[in-house]
Amino acid sequence: MGEETQELQLFNIIEDHGGALVGGDTRLPLYYEPIEEDGSAIENLARWLWKMPCNLPTIERIKTTIPYIKKQNPDAIIISSIIGSRNLPGAERLVKDIIKDELSIPVLSIETTRPLENIEKVNSQIRTFIEMNT
Repeated sequence: MGEETQELQLFNIIEDHGGALVGGDTRLPLYYEPIEEDGSAIENLARWLWKMPCNLPTIERIKTTIPYIKKQNPDAIIISSIIGSRNLPGAERLVKDIIKDELSIPVLSIETTRPLENIEKVNSQIRTFIEMNT
């Protein structure tokens, strides 16, 4: 969960170390609901977009996301942030605490940059995280 990474090798790294990606909170298809057809098309589309968790304030985003995470029944969560972003990293501790309280599963926070810039560090973090939780 977190931000969409530009480091696409991240997904291969998870699988290379025995993990399996079961969902992501920014483009999770479970969030999609039909757009209202009655009324203003622009306003209905705007309301639909606003309700997507990635557009909500952090606390509301995590509260909205928790039920979807539960549906996926994960063994652990990886929160991905892009270095220099202020979308989620400032609230990272809060999000980790909420996840641990609500789901009682391990949480790893990683930061990625552009492709291949810090892949060794990310690889090491994910490998260690998966080893500790298997």
